[in-house]
Amino acid sequence: MRIILATAALGASLASLLITGVASAAQVRTDHPRLLFGNSTGFGTPVATFLSRCNGSDPVYAHRCQYLGGGQGNPTAMPASVSETPGFAAGYLLWGDAQRCTIAADYLLASLPMNGPGAGGDAHGFLVSYGGAIPAMSMVRDWCDAGLDGGRKGQLEDRIDAFATWMIANYGGNGPIAEAPDVYHDDYANVANSVAWAALILNGTAHDADAQAAMAWADTRWKTVLLPAMAYVGDWWPEGFTYIQATLGSLASYAAVWSTATDENIYDYVKASAGNLFENYLAFFTYAQRPDDNFVYFGDTTHTKQSNSLFIKGLADTLNYGTRSPLGQGFSRAVTASTLAKNGFCDDVPCDEGWKVALFYDASLDATATDRATLPTARWLSQKANDVAILRSGWGKDDTFVEMTCGDYFGAHGHDEAGSFQIFRHGMLTGPTGGYDAFNSPHFDNYYSQHSVHANTVAVQAPTEFFTTSQTIVSGPGANVDDGGQRALRRTGMIGSIQAYQATDLATYEKLLTTGNDYETGDLKTFEHASCHDYVACDLTAAYDSPGFTTSGNQAKVKEVSRQLVFVRPEVIVVFDRVESLDPSFQKRFLLHASGTGVMPTVTGSTFTIDNGGGRLLGQTLLPAGATINVVQNFSVAGTAYPPNLASLPNEPELGGNRLEIVPKDPALRDYFLHVFDATDPSKSSLPATVEDTADTARVTITDGPSTYVISFHKTGALGGHIKVTGAMSCDADLGAVASTGTTGSGGASGTGATGATGATGAGGSDGSSSGTPGHKGGCGCRAAGVSEDPAAAPALLAVLALARGRRRLRRIAGRPS
Repeated sequence: MRIILATAALGASLASLLITGVASAAQVRTDHPRLLFGNSTGFGTPVATFLSRCNGSDPVYAHRCQYLGGGQGNPTAMPASVSETPGFAAGYLLWGDAQRCTIAADYLLASLPMNGPGAGGDAHGFLVSYGGAIPAMSMVRDWCDAGLDGGRKGQLEDRIDAFATWMIANYGGNGPIAEAPDVYHDDYANVANSVAWAALILNGTAHDADAQAAMAWADTRWKTVLLPAMAYVGDWWPEGFTYIQATLGSLASYAAVWSTATDENIYDYVKASAGNLFENYLAFFTYAQRPDDNFVYFGDTTHTKQSNSLFIKGLADTLNYGTRSPLGQGFSRAVTASTLAKNGFCDDVPCDEGWKVALFYDASLDATATDRATLPTARWLSQKANDVAILRSGWGKDDTFVEMTCGDYFGAHGHDEAGSFQIFRHGMLTGPTGGYDAFNSPHFDNYYSQHSVHANTVAVQAPTEFFTTSQTIVSGPGANVDDGGQRALRRTGMIGSIQAYQATDLATYEKLLTTGNDYETGDLKTFEHASCHDYVACDLTAAYDSPGFTTSGNQAKVKEVSRQLVFVRPEVIVVFDRVESLDPSFQKRFLLHASGTGVMPTVTGSTFTIDNGGGRLLGQTLLPAGATINVVQNFSVAGTAYPPNLASLPNEPELGGNRLEIVPKDPALRDYFLHVFDATDPSKSSLPATVEDTADTARVTITDGPSTYVISFHKTGALGGHIKVTGAMSCDADLGAVASTGTTGSGGASGTGATGATGATGAGGSDGSSSGTPGHKGGCGCRAAGVSEDPAAAPALLAVLALARGRRRLRRIAGRPS
C-alpha cells in the first residue's frame, strides 16, 4: 500500500547514526554506469556487451530488449510501476533519447515519499512497500548519468539518502518506530541490500559521508550476520517462496551490485567464506521444482510465486551472474524452454524487465550447462537445519515427485509442518491445503500457518492444550483452537502482531535452538538413496508438546512421534509412524490432504483414492487395524470451519480444504500408522498390500504387477527396518544400510557416503557421494496494530532485483498472448 508522509524530513544523517562495524575496505568505482555493469577491467557485463546482445540475432536477448521503456519507437512511454523504471534507463543506454531518463526520474520522484513513513508510520510496512525503491532510483540515477540534468540527479540522490537514513535508523536501530531485526525474516536482507545500493550510488556525491557509513553498515551485516545465517541453512530457505524471492533475491542483488561497483567480488567471497551459497541455492531451485514446473509448497506462499512465470529465471540468473555454474545455466535454460513452450517470450521474465536477461544471462555458457536428467534423483537439502528430502522417480513431466520435511523452525513465514510430506504425479495428489489469504486472519492463524492441521502430519489430541495465536492474544483463551497438532511457535505480541524477534543473528538462533524450545522441532535421522528405493527417517517428537519441549504453558503430551518413508521408484510410497502419547485417552489421528480446489477423496473400507490433474493417489491404511477413516471438509478444526477468503486468492489450486483423518479403533498409549500409497493415473484402481503385525515388527507386502515389495519397520528402538524387492528389479537390504553420512563442515562441504547412497552435490553425478551442508544442530513477522500484511499486495512492492512480484497482467504484445 502507499504510505502518506505525516512529518517533515528526518533530521539525522547516516553518518550521525550509531554504526556497528568497521569501514568497508572495498573501493567504489567513480564511472557510470557502475551498478550491475562492468567496465571491461573488472567483474560484470560491459555496456558494449549488453548492447551487442540486445542488437544481435539471438532471440533470447533481442526479443526482450525491444520492449524496454516502451520500445525503441516510443520514447514518450510512461512507466506503470517503480519496477519498470530501470527498463527506461536501460532503453536509454540502448537507443539514446534522454527523455526516457527524465520520464523515469520524474515518475520515481512523484511516486515515492520523501523520507519514509514518518514518526507515526510502520517500519515493516515501509520496508515491504518501498524496499525496492532504492535499487530502482539508483539504477535510473546511474544508468542515466549522461541523460539527466543536475537537478534531477540531486533530487534522486537526496531521496535515496533519506530512504537509507530511515532504514538504518528504524531497522535494528533506535528510531522512533524501529523494527527489531530477525535474521530469518525477509526484511533483514531487503534492508541490507537497499542500504548497500544507496552506499554505492551516493559514493562521491554530496552525501558521501552518509555513503561511507551506509557501506560499513551493509558490509558488516552481510558478512557477519546474514551470510553466516544463510550458510547455516545451506541449500534451502525456511520462508515460503513468496519470501524466498525477497530474501534470496536481495542476496543476489547485493552480490551483483557490490561486485560490479567495487573492486570486491562477492561471488568469490561467498564461495570461499559462506558455503558456496549461490551454487547451493541453484541446486535448491532445481530440486524443489515439481514436474509441472511449479515449486514445492511450504511456509507462507501463494500460487503466483510458485511457477516459472515472471520471477525464477531473473533470480537464478542473478545468482549465477558471478557463479557461472553449469547447474545454474542448465536450470535457467530449462525455465526458458518451458515458458516458451507454454506462453512464448516474456513469460519467464517480464518484457519490460528484459534488461535482466541481456545483463545477467550469458548464452555463451550454454554448451557447459548441466542437463537435469544427469543429476541424482534424490537430495537431502539443508542438512541438520530444515532437513528436507526431495525424492523423484526421474526428471520427466510424468515422473513422481515426493517431498518430506523433518527439520527445525526458523521464523514467522515458516509453518508448523514437521514431518509433512507431499506427493505429485501428473497433478498435486497430496500436500498442504489452505491459502495465504491475509496476515492474522482466522484462516491464517487457526488453520494455514500456526496449526499443523493444514499439512500431512499426525495429531495427538490433549483436551486442555492451548495454542497461542494472534486470535487468542486479541480475544482471550476462548479463541483457542485445539487441532491436537504441533506446538504453535510463532511468537505473537500483545497487540496481535508478531514482534518478539529473538534470532537477531545466527549465534542467537543456535543458542535458542539448543537451550530453549522455540525452534527445535525435529531431525532427519536417516537419508538413503539406493538402487531400488529412497528412505527417510525422522524424529519429530520435539515438534509436539513433549518432555523438554513445551510451549504456551502446556504439559507434555507425547513421548515419541517419528515418521519413516520409503519410496520404491517409480510410484510406490510407504509411510510408517510410531506415536506414543503420555495418556492413552489422547486420540491420535493421521492427516492426509486432498490438494486441489474441489478435490474430494473417496473412501472404501481401509482404502481411499484422490484424483487430481490427471493423477491418482491410491492409498490403504494397514495399521492401526480397524481404523476409522473420516473425511473432513471446509477447513474444519475442532468442529468449526476456517475457510480462506477466496475473493483475495483467485485460482489458488491448494485451496482444496478436504482431508482424511485416520483414527485408531481403540485408545492406547502407543499406536502405529502404516500406509501404502501408489502415485499413478486413473487407469489403475488397486495396489494389493497386506501387513504382518508382530510385537517387534510391522511388515508390509505389496504386489505391483511383476514386482513384490516386502518392507518391514522396527516398532521400537532405533528407526529402521528392511526392504526386499523381487521381480522387475532385485534388492535385499536393511533400511539405512547405505545411508548418506550427512557430513559436517562449512556450509555445503561434501562428505562421502556408502556406494548407492547419494546426497547429491549440485553439479550432479551418481558416484555414491553425499552432499553435506553445515554440521549444525539443526523469526517473526512484525506489524503495528491495525496494519495488515496482505500477501496479494505486498509482493509488487518488494525489492526490484528481489523479483518478489506476483504475476501481473503484461501489456499486450503482438504475437504473444497477454
